[in-house]
Amino acid sequence: MALPEQFLPAITERQYLELERASEIRHEFLDGLMYAMAGESLTTVLSASTLLRIIGSQVRDKPCRGFSPNMKVRAGIGGLYAYPDLMIVCREEASSTTNHGDVLLNPTVIFEVLSPSTEKYDRGEKFRRYRHRSKPCRMMFWCLRTKCALSIIIVARTAFEPNRD
Repeated sequence: MALPEQFLPAITERQYLELERASEIRHEFLDGLMYAMAGESLTTVLSASTLLRIIGSQVRDKPCRGFSPNMKVRAGIGGLYAYPDLMIVCREEASSTTNHGDVLLNPTVIFEVLSPSTEKYDRGEKFRRYRHRSKPCRMMFWCLRTKCALSIIIVARTAFEPNRD
């Protein structure tokens, strides 16, 4: 049986990063707590790779770079380190808070593949944290449910125009 959150030991962002770099599994960090990430389903993996192909073809030969779900992003208020399914950085070098270069600070666009098990958190708390970043970005959700098409939520207007030179 798991302990209630109020009894779990909080850790610092620095401790999280040290533990995460030594870990064989990925964890998200939220408000002093580490959460092991569940494995991805075949549907999620296929959707994320499809999304990567579609977006990758749009930003090819543009001043943009894509980042896989193995790159962390530090987001917003209270301390969130997460692994979005895809991030794009345009018109500038990707910046990181660490000498390890493993935490992205300045994505232009963040994509999350939604599934029934992650949708509430991704559209709720995670979205709220992404929205309160120091550098505004766009957040897009790629929905896996058969009832919805691609859901696009613009967090802040930015200069994300991959088809322009």
